[in-house]
Amino acid sequence: MKELEVRFKIDTDKNLSKLLSYLSENYDYIDSSNQKDSYYKEHGKEKEGDIPGSYILRIREESKQFLATKKETVSEGLWIESEVKLDESQSSFLKDVLNLGFKRIMVIDKKREAYKQGNVTINIDNIKGLGQFLEAEILGDFSENDKLLFTQKVKNEFSFLKPKVVTEGYVQMMREKNEIN
Repeated sequence: MKELEVRFKIDTDKNLSKLLSYLSENYDYIDSSNQKDSYYKEHGKEKEGDIPGSYILRIREESKQFLATKKETVSEGLWIESEVKLDESQSSFLKDVLNLGFKRIMVIDKKREAYKQGNVTINIDNIKGLGQFLEAEILGDFSENDKLLFTQKVKNEFSFLKPKVVTEGYVQMMREKNEIN
């Protein structure tokens, strides 16, 4: 399944307050969680960015539950995702196996608040070391034109925040911030 994401930085507490007020009036609150995401790349491809055909593996720990995900880049902001739920022992085993041919390149800690309206999920992510972001996502089968239309829809809906859409994923942003090339 493809995942289409549009994200932008929430630059002030005032904008966060406006955003939370807007979401409470227009979206259904889903939940709040702490997520610890460990990202892995093949040895030799650790510095590879989000280019079409590249992929990254992620193991997410959230409330003592584990989710393994392969995210293959289709284009900026558009990924093919496959996921499987794991228990703690399966997660530990998978990490051991990954360490044989992959390198853990990063761990990202975040606090996430999720909201939903129809097929659109809005996440407010507080990323340790990066700040706060709005991430709008939908799942399905998308074209490049769909990506442009969804991006414009998100920009229009949240225009009261003057969003500057960020096309990089959190891993790429963290790399750039820490100058890990």
